[in-house]
Amino acid sequence: MEGVEQNLSVGIQYTAAWLSGFGAAAINNLMEDAATAEISRTQLWQWIKVKALTKEGIAVDRDLIQDVALNVKTNLEQTIKSQWRNQLDLGYEIFMETVLKEEYAEFLTLEAYNQL
Repeated sequence: MEGVEQNLSVGIQYTAAWLSGFGAAAINNLMEDAATAEISRTQLWQWIKVKALTKEGIAVDRDLIQDVALNVKTNLEQTIKSQWRNQLDLGYEIFMETVLKEEYAEFLTLEAYNQL
């Protein structure tokens, strides 16, 4: 479950940062970039596809991802103090769209370019 939350948090935050013009962003005391966001979304997408289970035995499905993502976003709205805060909603929408698509999106940033 921790991996699900971490991937969602990093992916949503980085997408918001990217939309704000940042190629790299300090997230959780690490410097993250598009590669990190791609890994995060790919893991989430794949876990849904293969019907992975958390170590607690919870199925990683679309409903779980959506529920956890909403909690992550709510937490970020309360805690994030950065230049990309104003893009958080759009970053959330784009990241989640690519995670929940039936077909794997080639690149997260290709989806995000439509919003620039």
